[in-house]
Amino acid sequence: PDNLHRLLHLVRRRLLKIGTTSGPIKKRLKALSTAHHSELTLVATIENAPGELEMELHARFADLRVRGEWFR
Repeated sequence: PDNLHRLLHLVRRRLLKIGTTSGPIKKRLKALSTAHHSELTLVATIENAPGELEMELHARFADLRVRGEWFR
């Protein structure tokens, strides 16, 4: 199934990012960190998260969306 290696992650800077990665979380954090001036903090992860969970969380917090996968 497509959720076998999916890792849902919440990353905080000043905003909260709700996203997924199928690769190592440290590599994803490093990639995100190079695009930002301040340090990112991994808040939570959910291993083997179903693909629809990310979309459900985006919908649930839509009123707090700043841009893309970033929320207040």
